Amino acid sequence: PGYGRCTVQDDLYPLLEDIASADVLILGSPVYLGSISGQMRSFLERLLFPWLVYDTAGSSLAPRRMPTAFLYTMNITEPQMKARGYAQAFAPMEAYIGRILTPPQTLFVTDTARTCAPVLTAQPNGRVTKSSFPKIARPHGNWVLRLFGRLANLWRDDRV
Repeated sequence: PGYGRCTVQDDLYPLLEDIASADVLILGSPVYLGSISGQMRSFLERLLFPWLVYDTAGSSLAPRRMPTAFLYTMNITEPQMKARGYAQAFAPMEAYIGRILTPPQTLFVTDTARTCAPVLTAQPNGRVTKSSFPKIARPHGNWVLRLFGRLANLWRDDRV
């Protein structure tokens, strides 16, 4: 480890090294109390901070720029999300991701309690089974296609 690399040698270190050589980085987090989860915030700090340069040029020590995406899941509706300013709340972390890697393609999956919870609670122990997964995924299929379509366009257009 050294400059531009995480100095903490724990179980997360090999994953951070793998991400540094990845073609694409897709992140996802549930939204709790109007923010990404604490675990995701901690992970992003470990991932991004070693590559951050304090200069006015917006330099990065990341090995290279890569397409990024961030998927947010939440139990509120899209109008509620907009009224609460969630997109603006996520903007600072997205700006760091953009500065260090590339601006992330973002997707908001809303109202997950209505579309996912009834199927999950109908299963023993709330587990997702092969038969229940299509019922959960079907209402959200469009966001999966949009996400991969956006990433494919970035990759194809060589915008990174």
